[in-house]
Amino acid sequence: MRLLRFVVLVAVVAMVGWAVVPSVSVESNDETLRIIVDRQKLRQAGHTLKDKGRAAAEEVGKALQVAGRKLEDAPEAK
Repeated sequence: MRLLRFVVLVAVVAMVGWAVVPSVSVESNDETLRIIVDRQKLRQAGHTLKDKGRAAAEEVGKALQVAGRKLEDAPEAK
């Protein structure tokens, strides 16, 4: 169960990182550092991330249902 939680956490962090990186740009020189966030790209990435998250959650739900059915169908070991 801990491994499953860890995998889900890593997947969520990776998806958020994947969504945020294209919308942020960094410019620097000797005196200043500019971090620019493109809100439109960030908003679009958020919508994409939401859709992918829903699809992933549906796939996990289906996999859990299949696993549950297999456990129910398996003969009990005594």
